[in-house]
Amino acid sequence: MNLTFRKATLDDVPLLRDFEARLVEHERGIEPTLKQEGTLEYYDIPKLIEDTGNATVLIAEIDGVAVGCGLGQIKKNDACYNDPRYGYIGLMYVDEPQRGKNVGGSIVQELNNWFSSNGINEIRLKVYANNPSAIRAYEKYGFEPFINEMKMLSKI
Repeated sequence: MNLTFRKATLDDVPLLRDFEARLVEHERGIEPTLKQEGTLEYYDIPKLIEDTGNATVLIAEIDGVAVGCGLGQIKKNDACYNDPRYGYIGLMYVDEPQRGKNVGGSIVQELNNWFSSNGINEIRLKVYANNPSAIRAYEKYGFEPFINEMKMLSKI
């Protein structure tokens, strides 16, 4: 298995939208408050690809075939934290046949390297609480719980 990474270009937007659609479809199955019909786009992918100073979108390839992706974005931190900026990881997707082969971990490591080269020490991401396999994977990569965002549905 020859795993490589490359920065996405605008020509990759259809591929990245396909990966995002698969991610959304999975998350619709675990989070009932997501809109269940139509196209959902979590990210402005073209804008992120062009924002080379504050974002990187990586495509993971095995033997030249795209099998996953990940987004690294530098965000402004709240004033109450020591560091003025933090790294955010999103658009994490790995094709099902490649899961369990450390492709996701390798994407996280590549993004971690990019954050480090940009002076970013803290990296965050969001994961649904009812997605235990993703939580276990991120914990394996070194992430730990940070803030628990909670919700309830009104009885109105």
